[in-house]
Amino acid sequence: MDKTALVVGGARGIGAAMVRQLVQDGWQVAFSYCHSEDAALALAGRTGAHALRGDVRDEAQASGLVRQALDALRHLDAVIYNAGVSYWGLASQMSTADWDQVFSVNLRGAFLLTRQLIPHLVARQTGSLLFISSMWGLRGASCEAAYAASKAG
Repeated sequence: MDKTALVVGGARGIGAAMVRQLVQDGWQVAFSYCHSEDAALALAGRTGAHALRGDVRDEAQASGLVRQALDALRHLDAVIYNAGVSYWGLASQMSTADWDQVFSVNLRGAFLLTRQLIPHLVARQTGSLLFISSMWGLRGASCEAAYAASKAG
């Protein structure tokens, strides 16, 4: 049986590199994106991976991503949570809305997806959840208080 993976936040950067490597290694892959449609469609075209649009901050969309991934791949051996946003600036000048957005993507989204995935992973009695963090989660970062705190989460 083919190994399968869902890369959450896979359209650009590190996520896209993970998608390309997994496909190269013979995995069947789906990946999610929120805003980077052009990059997502280009990556899907180059790799054959399934591009799934959804906003992990929204409970219904997070649930939908899991359903779409399972429809496309039939099962999930690995889920890599790579979705992340940052805010650059002093915490004293950061709005509550900006703080909430960083935590909604970086932590809440991870929780929402994990909660949806657990029944499938338990039923199969196998599978891995990987959460991509950052060195800033260990050390902190000047001008990135919300990002550092969310990655330590």
